[in-house]
Amino acid sequence: MDKSARTLADQHIKEYFSRLNHIDELFRQAEQHPELHRQPPEVTAGLHKLRQERDSLAARLGQAGSGNENKDGPKADLLGPLAVWDIVAEQLEKLVERFNK
Repeated sequence: MDKSARTLADQHIKEYFSRLNHIDELFRQAEQHPELHRQPPEVTAGLHKLRQERDSLAARLGQAGSGNENKDGPKADLLGPLAVWDIVAEQLEKLVERFNK
């Protein structure tokens, strides 16, 4: 990978870490909200599923951020589409908003 591609990949990794921090803050808000315990089981199950997705994405990000490359390509390829992060964050934001109504 040439220098400009590495620089671009590093920028993307920083952006992903920023989004991960936002997702983690949303999880803190959702999990600490008093309304969470009064929600139907499918809400807490949905939150658990989102947590698993977050953990999977974070593991991929950690692997990319460590500079490890897989046999299929450069570290930037490990990250996957940014849209997945946006979907997880959007679902968490909706959940937190629902609690605050």
